[in-house]
Amino acid sequence: MALTEQHRAIMTAILEYGDPLAVWGEPWDVDRGKDLMMGGYPLKVTGKRWDRRTADRLRTEAEKREYETPTWLTAGECAARGTRPGPWARQVKVETPGGEVRVYNASDIRGLPERLYRTFWEIHPVNPDVRHPGFERYVDSLDVERRHVVERPTGRTFAEYDAIANVIYFPPFELFYSAHEYYRSLAHELMHWAAANTDLVETILWDPAADHARHELVSEFGAAFLVAEKGVADMPHPRSAAYVRTWRDKGSLSNAEVIHAAEDAARVVAWLSHEAPACRIIAGAAHPPPSESGRDPHHSRSTPRPYRASSPEALAEVASARRFVADALALESTIGGKDCDAWDRKAAHLLEQARHIDLDRPRVVAAIEAAVALETPLGVSPPSATAWLEDFRARMTRVLDMRRLTKDAQEETDVSTRGPRFSP
Repeated sequence: MALTEQHRAIMTAILEYGDPLAVWGEPWDVDRGKDLMMGGYPLKVTGKRWDRRTADRLRTEAEKREYETPTWLTAGECAARGTRPGPWARQVKVETPGGEVRVYNASDIRGLPERLYRTFWEIHPVNPDVRHPGFERYVDSLDVERRHVVERPTGRTFAEYDAIANVIYFPPFELFYSAHEYYRSLAHELMHWAAANTDLVETILWDPAADHARHELVSEFGAAFLVAEKGVADMPHPRSAAYVRTWRDKGSLSNAEVIHAAEDAARVVAWLSHEAPACRIIAGAAHPPPSESGRDPHHSRSTPRPYRASSPEALAEVASARRFVADALALESTIGGKDCDAWDRKAAHLLEQARHIDLDRPRVVAAIEAAVALETPLGVSPPSATAWLEDFRARMTRVLDMRRLTKDAQEETDVSTRGPRFSP
C-alpha cells in the first residue's frame, strides 16, 4: 500500500531521529514493581506509606488474603467516614510508636469514599495525563480484550498479545510515563493482533530472526501511524525511533526492507481503522479459553484464530450499515433545524431503510454495534443492534407524528383565522 504524506512524514521522523545513542526501554515505570508487590505498598488513610516494619506485616496479610486495595485504616478512621468494620472484617494488630493498633483493609469495609478502594498505582500514578476518549472508544469497538495486569506477588508488568486467548495483556494506564506512550504501546499490540488474524503481513524473509525483526518494525510504524490518525499525537515518540533502530539492527534490514515494513504497516492500519471495528466472532465460534502456555514473548508466535477474508459484497454490506448509523445520528443532532420539510423527508427515508436492515446477518449486527459504541459516552454500556434500531424507529416515528399533528393544527388555525371567502 502506498504511503500517504502523513505516513511518509512519520516514517522520516522515526528514521532520522537525531539521537543515535538513545536506547529503547519500556514506556512505563518498571521500577515501580517493588511498590506493586503483593497488591501494593500498604498505605494509610491519608495516602501516605506505613513504616517499613508495619508495611511488611500488612503486605504479608494482604498477600495471604489477596487484597487488591493497599489502604489500611482503624475503626476510628472508619467512624470518621460514616461507617464501621462489619463482622466479616479481619483485623490485623500492628505496632506503632503510639502502641498497638488494630487496622482493617479497605476491601473488608463497606461505605468508604471511592478513593480509598483504589489500587496503589491509582493513588500514586506515574502518568500525569488524562485518557483519550476517542481512542478508548475505538479500542473498545475491536474484537480483542484489553486486560490490565500487575502480577501477584512479584509486581511484574508486561505488554503482549496472547493469540490463543485473544487478549492484550497490558500495564495499567497510570504506570506509563504519558498518555502518548500508553496509546502508542497499545497500538503496537493492536498491530500484532491484526497481523495474527489477517494475511496482511506476510513472511517474506528466509531468516527467522530477520523476519521477526521486520514484523516488529511493521508494528511500531503502524503504532505511530494509528495514534496520529486517531488524534493522539501528530509525530512519533522518540522511543519509537529507538525501537525501530534496535530491531532494524537485530534483523540487519536494508532500506528497502524497512520501507516495505512501513508500507505493510499502512495496510494493516487501514484494516484496523475501517474494517476491524465491524468484525466480530460469529455466535457459536468463541475464542478458546485462556492458556498460560499460550503466552509468548514474540507476541504473535502462538497459533492465531483463523480470519476469513471479507468478500466485496460483505464489505459493502458492512459499510452500508455503518453509514446508516452515521446518517441516523447526524439527523438526530439536527432536530429543530430551520428546514423542517427537508428533515422530515430525510427521516422518512431513513425509516424506510431501517425496515430493510437484516439483523439476522452477523456482520450487519457487528457493524451497527461497533458504530454505535464509538459514539457512546465512556462508562455507558452501548445498546445492542436490535435495541438501538428499535429505539431509533420509535424516536423518529414519534417526532414525525408530532410534527404532522403540529402542522395540521397550524393549518386549521390559519383557515379559521382567515375566515370564509366571499365572491365580490
